[in-house]
Amino acid sequence: MKRILLITLLVLSSAQGFSNSFLYLWGGAGLATHYNYDLGLSYGSTYVHGIFYRVAVGASVFTQQYNLYYNKEVSPISGASIRHNSNYAFFSPTIQFHMGDKVGATHFYVTGGVGFKISVTDTLHKWYKPAFPTTANLAYDSLIDKSANINSMVTRIAFGFTEHCFISKHIGMAFTEDFAFLPSLLSSTKDPGNTELNNNVNRLFRPTYISLRIAFYVR
Repeated sequence: MKRILLITLLVLSSAQGFSNSFLYLWGGAGLATHYNYDLGLSYGSTYVHGIFYRVAVGASVFTQQYNLYYNKEVSPISGASIRHNSNYAFFSPTIQFHMGDKVGATHFYVTGGVGFKISVTDTLHKWYKPAFPTTANLAYDSLIDKSANINSMVTRIAFGFTEHCFISKHIGMAFTEDFAFLPSLLSSTKDPGNTELNNNVNRLFRPTYISLRIAFYVR
């Protein structure tokens, strides 16, 4: 009986050592692995609470920007491109695994949630520039607003690592490498006359993002 009580006390003591709460305020930037146009900025906050040995749960609230561009010339005189710029507000539950020493200098996390659009721009650019245009073969260069095709809600799944730099017992800085995927499409924009572009729409509007973040935290 004494052994059981001793083991129980040791387990509870160990669990208590890992039951740490962290509140992060962070900002960062990321790039799409395909069809990237510019940095996608993000900022937000994350709160996690230790529940048992080396494991914490919580949630993140943040915004994420997507900057994408696809360009396809059908021929030297014609083609089409899509320029996508959107910003979403996400709510994403998180589970975090503490690695290393008892306060978890390095954390591995998995998170998934939903995002709702804040601001969006989707532009389809189409052009046809024959060497000798005629009334039967007119040249054109048009920009078509397709923002209405951008989805109001998307889902996002991500995992990553957070390294902590302790300033004191309760505050510090953290650096995160985030790898994110979108199971749902950002937009349904297509060009009826461009088969190759349409075949790549799913890849364009379901980007994989790699982001770096810096945070201040309290615990």
